[in-house]
Amino acid sequence: MKLLTTAETARLLKVGKYTLRQMRAGGLGPKWVQTGHRTIRYSSDSVDAYIKQLFEDGEEEDGES
Repeated sequence: MKLLTTAETARLLKVGKYTLRQMRAGGLGPKWVQTGHRTIRYSSDSVDAYIKQLFEDGEEEDGES
């Protein structure tokens, strides 16, 4: 497991850093941990799990049509 910065995670998810911050504030997106006073990190495992869940949710929606 590797810890990723907000910038690295945003790049992997193809979203902006601000968007990722908004997702985090809204309780969305991959799990994260605060490692310092203002330092947020995402585990590579949680980012992978989040991406996998997005694909699974998309497949469920496709099946409902």
